[in-house]
Amino acid sequence: MDNLYELMLVGNSKLSEAEEKKLEGKIADFLKNKGKILKKSLFGKKELAFPIKKEASGNFWLYNLQLISTEVNPFSQKLRMEESVLRFLLIKNPEVKTKNKTEPVVKVKKEKKA
Repeated sequence: MDNLYELMLVGNSKLSEAEEKKLEGKIADFLKNKGKILKKSLFGKKELAFPIKKEASGNFWLYNLQLISTEVNPFSQKLRMEESVLRFLLIKNPEVKTKNKTEPVVKVKKEKKA
């Protein structure tokens, strides 16, 4: 069963554009048969509040994914093994429940008799 997930990824800020594309390609390759990328946003280079793996800044990506639930752990393992990834957070997006819309109440005016 496919579920919706959100992935926030902090990559090494010293990566060249080619290395960034390679990292994005690795993520896309893993998801090729096991899910798909719904939306990808690059927030760019930002300073970190504290050093992570001796890095003071990182590049931030936000992915909205559709992924088979049995593939979450292998995907997380692949991200952990990637040296260019400083940190990531993969969470399941809750489905938005909407209330059933009710029909608007319309008052019927009585016609006046002449």
